[in-house]
Amino acid sequence: MFTAISAHVIAFATLLLTAIAALVSSIVAVKSLGASKRSLSADLCMRLEDRFDSVHIKSCRSRAAKSLLTHSNVEEAEDVLDFFETTGLLVRLKALNLEMVYSSFFHWANTYWNAAKPHIDLRRKTRKTLWQEFEYLYRKMIEIEKRKDASSVDLSPTPQLIEGNLVDEKDIYKET
Repeated sequence: MFTAISAHVIAFATLLLTAIAALVSSIVAVKSLGASKRSLSADLCMRLEDRFDSVHIKSCRSRAAKSLLTHSNVEEAEDVLDFFETTGLLVRLKALNLEMVYSSFFHWANTYWNAAKPHIDLRRKTRKTLWQEFEYLYRKMIEIEKRKDASSVDLSPTPQLIEGNLVDEKDIYKET
């Protein structure tokens, strides 16, 4: 009888230890997954920064800024709006960390959203969902800006501030 009880106790203890080991392994795996996801998000954000600073996108940004400053050929701004549309989608799907994107792109997203808003509104008359991911990104970034500095001039940028930012952008790329 003592042997039968001992066998049950040993079996239960083994089962309990196996369960604890599985739980510990799961916790370690989840923590590793979180670290891995942050690392992947950081890598993707740095790649987007590289793309944003590429010769091609700088050329697009320059043309976009010129068109928004002159309110002519505003379609030239659409490649930049599309960049932020894709970035917004990646944030919404949690492939990119919002704080990282805010740190890297808030200044430009804020400038282009505010400068292009009349064009966006006009285009949405026929395509209602156009640049909705960019709008999502913009609104999330504004929430962060409010949290960090409730009196930030970027929360309600003046036309002069937007124009100054666009002037800087139009000179970002010089054709050789």
